[in-house]
This record gives sequence, C-alpha cells and structure tokens, in this order.
Amino acid sequence: MHCNCTTALEATISNKPVVTYDTFKQTYYGDAPPNKLGYLVKTREELLSKVNMLFDDMRSGNKKNISEKDAEEVAFKIYTDNNELAAEKIVNVWDSLVREDHSRSSNWTKFYWLLKAISLRKMLGKVLRGLLQSKFNSHKDNNKFPALNSDDINERVIRLQRVLGIEGLKIKLLSDRTILIKR
Repeated sequence: MHCNCTTALEATISNKPVVTYDTFKQTYYGDAPPNKLGYLVKTREELLSKVNMLFDDMRSGNKKNISEKDAEEVAFKIYTDNNELAAEKIVNVWDSLVREDHSRSSNWTKFYWLLKAISLRKMLGKVLRGLLQSKFNSHKDNNKFPALNSDDINERVIRLQRVLGIEGLKIKLLSDRTILIKR
C-alpha cells in the first residue's frame, strides 16, 4: 500500500499487488506514475475490501501477473540499459565531475554560501508571490520531505557513532535540507 511512492514501482516489478490509498486531492503528485499502478482506493472501506480480496487470492494461490497497463507505466518511469549497470553509470558520472587531483579537499565554504544564495532566492520568491498573489496562482510548498532538524540529526549521529564504535564525528547544518558530517 502506498500513496505516490516508488515502493509501487518496486512492488510492480516484483509482481506484488499494489494498492494506491489516495484519500485526498494531491497538489503535486496526483497523476504521478506510482499512483497509476495497481488498485486505486479512496476510502477505508475500499481499502479493507481490496486488501481482504488480495489476501484471499494469495491464500488460494491465485497469483496475477503484472498488467500491460502497469508494465507500460513502469517502463515509462524506469530506464533500463542492458549494456551498463546503474552503479557503473553513477561511478562514471562521479568520475567525470571530479578534478584530476583526487587528494584535494572539497571547498565546503563555497558550497555553504551557494546553498545560502539558493535559500535567499527561494525566500525572495516566496515574499514576491505573497505580495503579488493576485498576479500569480497560489503556490504551496512541497512538504513531502520536511526540513532537517539539527537536534534530530545530532541524536542520530551519536547513535551511529555508538553502533559503529567510532568517535569524533561532527555535523554542520549547511541548509534546511543539507548536512555535512565529517571527522
């Protein structure tokens, strides 16, 4: 069960039943490919009925294969390359971005100020949209992923250090969605 989540793609590829539980009108992702997969339910009653039906099918051994419509949706969203693994592609992109001198440290200060400039630009855009709301359509922020919380991150890093038996990790919140963890 999902609502606009890549879990639906993974389940479909694995030939598992997918239920999209969509109880409200979504501003950003209502017609996203994951929401087009499997069975769409909008109420608790529909959800209960559909899950019971799928459970009964599973118990009876009645296994349905991926539908042609779902296969097309997955193919639209996922790029498959038979010549190169995704991991190889990622490493090649990283290699293309790195300077020849791999021993030089990154310029975190420059990156920090770039993030501040982006944040300032977003804030100015928000203010302008607020002042000129009649000229622009109403705009809502995407809060699917909330801003990072410094205390929560600190707590997680402390647990990570304890589990891994390491010390000396420091964190710095570079922006509301970016952290730097270093030794």
